Amino acid sequence: QEAMLKWLGPPVSFAPQRPEHCLDLGEWWLWRSCVAAPGATTREPVGESFPNLAQGFVAAKARESNDFTEYDGYVPEAGQDHDSKEQIFSPTQLETLARCPQEYFFKHILKIYPPEIYQYEPNRWLDPLDKGSLLHAVYCEFMAELLKENKLPEYQRDWQALNKILERHLAREAARTPPPNPEVFRRECKELRRTATVFLREEEDFCKESTPTCLEASIGMPSQGEGGFLDSETPVEIKLPGGTSIRVKGRIDRLDCKPESKGMNFAIWDYKSGSSRKFEINPPFNEGRVVQNALYFAMVQARLREAAKTGAMVDSFGYVFHSVREGGKRLTWNAAELAGGMEVVKNLCDLLAAGCFPASNTQDDLRSYDYPELFSDAQTLARQMQAKLDNPGNPALEPLRKLRGLAVEGEADAK
Repeated sequence: QEAMLKWLGPPVSFAPQRPEHCLDLGEWWLWRSCVAAPGATTREPVGESFPNLAQGFVAAKARESNDFTEYDGYVPEAGQDHDSKEQIFSPTQLETLARCPQEYFFKHILKIYPPEIYQYEPNRWLDPLDKGSLLHAVYCEFMAELLKENKLPEYQRDWQALNKILERHLAREAARTPPPNPEVFRRECKELRRTATVFLREEEDFCKESTPTCLEASIGMPSQGEGGFLDSETPVEIKLPGGTSIRVKGRIDRLDCKPESKGMNFAIWDYKSGSSRKFEINPPFNEGRVVQNALYFAMVQARLREAAKTGAMVDSFGYVFHSVREGGKRLTWNAAELAGGMEVVKNLCDLLAAGCFPASNTQDDLRSYDYPELFSDAQTLARQMQAKLDNPGNPALEPLRKLRGLAVEGEADAK
């Protein structure tokens, strides 16, 4: 054995011991990283020859630190250029800002959109967004026909009419987006018919105490169809705490009134085709991820005043979930419960004005459908962002701390 070791010579590794021993560029890098500079990290020798990679290492180091930097989404110039006083917001935009400010930055400031890629899915025809849009159109057309005839929904009398409208929309959608196969088409049509059944049965009971008066009211947007008394292409200006204001737009699915109120007390209803889970977490605003309720409440109240509805007021805002799983479930909040909504919106506007566009500190928020590659390592991003929120040396993040209900060390003691 001793003779054999002597014959083999000094131990070596895959890394060449001298540069002239390198057969290609890969071996040269092994020599440079492991032999020539054994005390240095791999990043240092690589960065010496590749400046772009060196800059990437600087960015990675900044993101791993507890300081909130430009590499984490701190862009004060963008906040100055996109003053909230000059913008026209939709609830969806502000909810995106609350959920993941960095996604808002890419979508609404840089206006970077991923390319549309049609991916064939043999077991699915319509995605959830398409199903929701189709059902919204069906419900609106059906309820509009009833309002013209001064009728309230009745299942036995109206199911055939509702189903006829649904079938027409299904045929139109199938012509626009052909189903992958007949079986998938039949299955999804059956599901949508069951959802429409839930809608009609639930509305028959609900409309005994609440009368629909306005459908698809467009505020700050062009009217759909004939329009109604709430429609206006001018955005509504909403006052925020501290004397600031923003302009907002939106389309209200439905406005109801109590029969005994003689058309003076209104309730806003928004149709939802998916799950109610998001809206039941930290209600009513879920740390800013849900502000449609407060914004629509304020928008409609303002439009009632502008439409000379003297004394008219909004009593409540609610979501109704007509899916088979949810069974017509309703979530509703009154004026007192939504009173804190404008403070939440102010924090969102302060976040925007400061140019703070970090990734979220919650993994669920980072499951982006539009930018999956940017947030693929959700666990690491959320952990890094939480560390920056916990650091009192990052005052620019204060609006986000308020939204998340966080207090950094020192602030909590002062309180």
